[in-house]
Amino acid sequence: MKVLIAFDGSDYGQAALRDAFRAGFPTAAEVLVVTVGDDIEDAADVADRGATLLRLKSPDWQVRSQALLGSPARALIELADIWQPDLLISGSHGRNAFGRFVLGSVSQKLLTEARCSVRIVRPPARPPRDPLRLVVATDGSTAAETAVREVASRSWPASSEATVVVAIESLHDRFENGVDHEIAGMQVADWALRRRNHAIALAQSAATILRKSVAKVETAVEPGPAKKAILAVAGRVRADCVFLGAVGAGESGDGLLGGVTAGVAHRAECTVEVVRRKAAPCSS
Repeated sequence: MKVLIAFDGSDYGQAALRDAFRAGFPTAAEVLVVTVGDDIEDAADVADRGATLLRLKSPDWQVRSQALLGSPARALIELADIWQPDLLISGSHGRNAFGRFVLGSVSQKLLTEARCSVRIVRPPARPPRDPLRLVVATDGSTAAETAVREVASRSWPASSEATVVVAIESLHDRFENGVDHEIAGMQVADWALRRRNHAIALAQSAATILRKSVAKVETAVEPGPAKKAILAVAGRVRADCVFLGAVGAGESGDGLLGGVTAGVAHRAECTVEVVRRKAAPCSS
């Protein structure tokens, strides 16, 4: 697994480094610590410090550092296009000694423009010794399934817990101007039951996949719009990280995750990882 970590030496940059040890990475991870600054030598020193910290705690990882000049978001995205990491990790915000690398101003740009998965880190609210608590959102889309399978592919501590969340919209959520012709002749109770049964099936299917690598997996079928539902579950279980697909469009055509990813990343009180399917290499 190839991981690019944006590090600026701030408290939030330090949190991004520590988070790498709670992200389920395999022993053979290849990690590149990158600092963007105004002075290449100063930036190189900061990146080296970050890489040294990772090597001390995880000597089996292949860790190196790199310094870059320029706009932080653009420099990181361009490097990611070249190096093609599986995941780009960035603190939610923070400012380094150069006064320019403000992760809060670039995190949304990374989420929308990076072609790899992006993990926006917030310092954990609970002691690291507590069980690791994950929330995995799904709407039945290919993108959501990619996120579920990514979580299942990682190596989690034996005490880890995961909650699969599926949102169920009400008629009011789905049709702001009332019931349209699609369900004009359908009884509301029957429609709601179908939606709930479908959501339960989605949650149980995802939970079955996650149990391959996570010791304890529960499901939450939550009423309301997707963003509100995901944030509510994350707060209730005191999640360490929320996983979402980069795009979402369920079988019924609902774009449940695609429209809320940025909102969840902005409002969640924990780390958020947005999973993108890795593009296949271009054939020559």
